Amino acid sequence: GIVFMTWFVPSGEVADQWTLERVRNNAAMKIKKEGREPTAEELTKAVQSVRHQWRIAADDVVLAIDAATGKTLWKRVFEDAGINWPMTKTRSWNRTPCAANGMVFVQGSLPQIYALDAKTGRNVWNAELPAYATMKAAKEASLKSGNRNGKELRGSAVAGLVVVGETLVCPDWRNGLVGLSLADGRQLWHLSGYTIGRNATPSRWTHQSKQYVIAPSSHSEQGRLTCIDPVDGRIVWSHTTVAPNHTSVCISGDILVAKSSLEAAPASAVGKTDQYTIMAAYRLGLDGPKQIWSLKEQGFHWDEETPALANGHVYAQLNPNTLACIELESGKFVSREQVGVGGGDACMAVMDGRVIVDDDGSHSDTSFHFFDATPAKLQRLGDVWTVPHMSTTAYHPALSFPCVDGRLIVRGGNAIYCYDLRKNVE
Repeated sequence: GIVFMTWFVPSGEVADQWTLERVRNNAAMKIKKEGREPTAEELTKAVQSVRHQWRIAADDVVLAIDAATGKTLWKRVFEDAGINWPMTKTRSWNRTPCAANGMVFVQGSLPQIYALDAKTGRNVWNAELPAYATMKAAKEASLKSGNRNGKELRGSAVAGLVVVGETLVCPDWRNGLVGLSLADGRQLWHLSGYTIGRNATPSRWTHQSKQYVIAPSSHSEQGRLTCIDPVDGRIVWSHTTVAPNHTSVCISGDILVAKSSLEAAPASAVGKTDQYTIMAAYRLGLDGPKQIWSLKEQGFHWDEETPALANGHVYAQLNPNTLACIELESGKFVSREQVGVGGGDACMAVMDGRVIVDDDGSHSDTSFHFFDATPAKLQRLGDVWTVPHMSTTAYHPALSFPCVDGRLIVRGGNAIYCYDLRKNVE
């Protein structure tokens, strides 16, 4: 298989002068604390050492790697096409690409889509999303003034991409969704408003041989599930009685697992959705979702978690520090373990009979817990394993990891790493 990565690299000569002035002032203060006056050379050196980090423009980069060998298959650079984003909390930055029909679709660091041939990297088409014109103008104004226009250069709910039928479903960078033609990038429809959660990726639901888009969303303390026809953007149904679903939902057949809210949550629950959020399962139909069970005794450990579905079961991290295996159809607990899995934004996957959990997908080091995925057992397999390479993270969008053909692929702070988890490897 192929591993696709995307990132941006600061480019151009114009850097944000406001930030560089702060760097200069901080360097001067530090030297003065040593009891002497800073020289012009010292201050210039301090600024020049970080100037490249604060360039306003950026190159968008896409890389294809052979999943078995790590060999670079191709690399595509879109010079000066993007913006150099300062990464801070609640940036809601989920630029996860997707691959389908021999193509890979990637979001730029400005609201645009690059459609590339998956084997060769050939640029087949580009498409501008609805927020592109405003943000491109803000970029040009920032380059002219030498100061970043922070208000206009902000994307909201930059969700991941998904192909549903012949439509590429994209965020509009303003909490809504856009449908583009796979063939040429033409905009087919646009749903504005709070249609997608801040860190979510829309899901694909297949029902009676037709595919639909399921979009989880959140606004303030309320949430919604929306079913969308990918052909024309028609809303098939909208369900508004769930808790805020900031992350993606899980679907198996006609059953969806999402977050719901305790009916009797106190007024003090406002702003504390993680404490009063519960897991619920819904049976999907063209007339809407019908709840079939909920876990009223235990909520999610945090409101950003997404469970894993495998072999008719749900594997989920529940509060407090509990890993549980639950029957998908009934909501019955099959097994649960107090495993000391803590943190926030846990990511998990089920592969080769193992449940693999990164207990904190948005902070600290990357550490994995391994468990026997046999529903009745759910036993820990060995000690917690912290990766030996430099870690990286993504706040709030939890940094997930692909598990393919017995290999665990992890994005590090300085490279991408592949670890072989297969047995009896020579």
